[in-house]
Amino acid sequence: MFQKIVFATDFSDSAQRAYEKLKQIRTECNAQSVIIVSVIDEREIDSLANLEGFYSIQIEKLREEVTQELIKQTEAKIEKCKKELLELGFDVEVRIPVGIPYDEIVKIAEKEGAGLIVMGSHGKGILQELLIGSTSEKVLRRAKCPVLIVK
Repeated sequence: MFQKIVFATDFSDSAQRAYEKLKQIRTECNAQSVIIVSVIDEREIDSLANLEGFYSIQIEKLREEVTQELIKQTEAKIEKCKKELLELGFDVEVRIPVGIPYDEIVKIAEKEGAGLIVMGSHGKGILQELLIGSTSEKVLRRAKCPVLIVK
């Protein structure tokens, strides 16, 4: 039914629940491949680099160092998940783009021809949702394929 699935993770508790659901989908829907996506939020990089480099004239170098460190940390977190999915019989790819999370998730799903996006939702309060929106809500509205959001 869903040959290729994009699993978007930020390593939160809700993302972990979405990961558990993803493993069930393997048997229920005969999914073949998973693309694990964890987006390095460019806004976070800017914030960290600006905090660290407020007085620095080498802000671009600092941004690159922060980016590389965040990618390294993300790769380490993804490794266990990747290994487990391979053992379950999925073909697994990993993407760690830098950008705005909802935008990168939707772009990857479209480019790869994904049949489903699986992700967690933090379940923020209604006021916070109204003021800033959520990544999962924005993915749901923009994706051209079904989106499974797990709370």
